[in-house]
Amino acid sequence: MTHPLTTRTVYVEGDDDLDILKRWFPGIPFTNAGGKAQVTTKTQAHAACHGLRDRDFATDAEVAASRAPDSRLMLLRRYCIENYLLEPDIIAGAVAAMPALAPDLVAWTDEAFVRGQLMAWGAELALYAAANAVVAEWRQVVEADFLRYFGPLPPRQPLSRAQVVQELQHRLASLAQPEEVENVLDARLHHVQQDITTWDGLHRWINGKVLLERCLYPRVFEPAGLSQPRLRDALIQAGIGHIPAELGELAARWIPSF
Repeated sequence: MTHPLTTRTVYVEGDDDLDILKRWFPGIPFTNAGGKAQVTTKTQAHAACHGLRDRDFATDAEVAASRAPDSRLMLLRRYCIENYLLEPDIIAGAVAAMPALAPDLVAWTDEAFVRGQLMAWGAELALYAAANAVVAEWRQVVEADFLRYFGPLPPRQPLSRAQVVQELQHRLASLAQPEEVENVLDARLHHVQQDITTWDGLHRWINGKVLLERCLYPRVFEPAGLSQPRLRDALIQAGIGHIPAELGELAARWIPSF
């Protein structure tokens, strides 16, 4: 017998997504699918359910296609779920709700200051974002091209050694050569640096989990004596009244189906 959740749920990648989405949208049955690939597999397997995946390095066109009226598998417009916690009003609200910390973190109740600091950290992380984008692009090439096998074994029309070598050379040519890597990285970095001068661009390229756990927490909240789980909880709680518009729009699509 099929469990009801398999036909009445929104599959997400992991517990981090659940922590946020269940508290922001308690009326929607979110379920941890167990990873990105499993979100896709389970959503496709059950016609009445939906799926939500991190954007990571998906293109604008891929994100837009995932929002088509008949799509049940949607991509976030931001890099990952943590990016939605990193709104100036959410961070400022979390600090204001902790009176014991507020005197030490008074600057962090100023939304303009918060935004400026997040943008500055994004600039620090631009090189890593560019490098990761290149890796993601190469991975797509490998999955699309390199993983094509040479037909059934044994082949109906066996390829000669020369043909196999030629095919392997063709596949390798689709990747950047070692001497080209720096130029490839610099071109991508230039694009990322231009994009992250905007708020949308920041959240498009910069991993919010890294921004939260490697910048905001150790540089601001850890010195103030707050644990990382408490910070995350405070941000989720502050976000209940300031849910980013995109997530609200997605929830409106899911609610009619339940």
